[in-house]
Amino acid sequence: MAAPLSKLIDPDLPRHLDVFTAILVYEHEDTLLPDLIDVFGTQFIPKFLDIFAGTTFTVPTREQVKAILRDVDIYLSMKEGRMTSEELARKYEIGDNTVRKLYGKVRKIVEEIRL
Repeated sequence: MAAPLSKLIDPDLPRHLDVFTAILVYEHEDTLLPDLIDVFGTQFIPKFLDIFAGTTFTVPTREQVKAILRDVDIYLSMKEGRMTSEELARKYEIGDNTVRKLYGKVRKIVEEIRL
């Protein structure tokens, strides 16, 4: 088995990581690597590459994330008794039946993963 990439970069020589990261970004500027480095910093790159090198993955859209946040709010608001399905329907401008379906969907997932 090949050595982990994180072991190939000498932590006592931070310039190695700087130059490695610069070359990586230069050669892959058409990817999201530059953005990931901006967000998380260069120190995460070797571990990230150890785990995900060669892997293609997708990130949920903003709309998908907003929908999940809405569904979680509906679930927790109803579970904790803070809001009724009617109030949530008005808040999110959706039907009461939709609120109840979303509550049930999230409840089923939470129970399935034992959260």
